[in-house]
Amino acid sequence: MSNVLIQKYQIKRITDPTIEFEAVDKISLADPNLAKGRKSVSFTLEGSNYSENTFKQILIDVAQLLDQDNPQVLESVVGITISDKIDLKDPSKQLIVSGDNYSDDGKFDNIRDDFYVLTNLSAINIMRVIKLFLKHYHVDENEFSISIKKHKEAKNTF
Repeated sequence: MSNVLIQKYQIKRITDPTIEFEAVDKISLADPNLAKGRKSVSFTLEGSNYSENTFKQILIDVAQLLDQDNPQVLESVVGITISDKIDLKDPSKQLIVSGDNYSDDGKFDNIRDDFYVLTNLSAINIMRVIKLFLKHYHVDENEFSISIKKHKEAKNTF
């Protein structure tokens, strides 16, 4: 069943997590600021590893993966803002939109059917949105991490 869902959403699962293609650091949701200026390589959610090289796509993948387990939650968070409040009056503050509140302005990406997530965000804010998703889906934030490329070390020139 999971293979069918992964193929449907075209999420690339890493088949051998022992293989590291690059030197990476793992960051968690505890400090979203660690994502600033970093390049993602993959993410881990509830013990499964997924290859993804943009924070935007990680957000979409996480939303789709969580939605597979409990589709009703997505419906309950339409209109949610970064401060974890529902605001159905001001679409400019909404992270999740549906139906008439969706505008095809390039700021939102489809999760499923008529549900969209705001993806025109910084890596730091994407980390915050993922944290909100995990909270509403009752997934411990320790079950999620992102592998990012290590900073290149400065070379000594003397």
